[in-house]
Amino acid sequence: MTLTANDFTIEQLANGNFVAKATGIYQDIDFVNGGFITTKERAQEIVNILVANATPSLADVQNAKIAQIRDSYNQTLASGFNVTIGSTQNTFGWTTDDITHMTATQTAVGRGFLIFPILYVDVTGSPVTVPDQATLDKIEETATKFMTANHQQAIQLVGQVKSATTIDTVNAIQWQSASY
Repeated sequence: MTLTANDFTIEQLANGNFVAKATGIYQDIDFVNGGFITTKERAQEIVNILVANATPSLADVQNAKIAQIRDSYNQTLASGFNVTIGSTQNTFGWTTDDITHMTATQTAVGRGFLIFPILYVDVTGSPVTVPDQATLDKIEETATKFMTANHQQAIQLVGQVKSATTIDTVNAIQWQSASY
């Protein structure tokens, strides 16, 4: 957590002593001098110390950015890719459940358990009619391109984060869904 001077207030107590208050917690013990803060200036010094000590390390910022990239990657896969069937554009997700569903559907068709036209589901769970094997293959091929492009993007961004040498450089790295 990064704190700035704006996250603190300095308040005077009824006894005349001061406290530095941050995010609802009173920092009213001056551990340097072993007692209550007695001057407004000393309260400001403590605020400055707290702000300086609250600055995250490069490693902390890198770890948080990598987690953010992974989350964005997973959200991108869940939000899906577009395939036009007939004249209708459909959006299909590519989560673990979607991958399992595609694999099972392709297996069922290959073994003759399903006969075209078949029903498949879009990203909202609504049924979509898939008229033939070529269309089912088109969905799977587009899904693979979509996932691969975004996976490569995630790998590249994580590499950039790990090689960054400043917090500003890490913060400048942003997720964007890849073209496929």
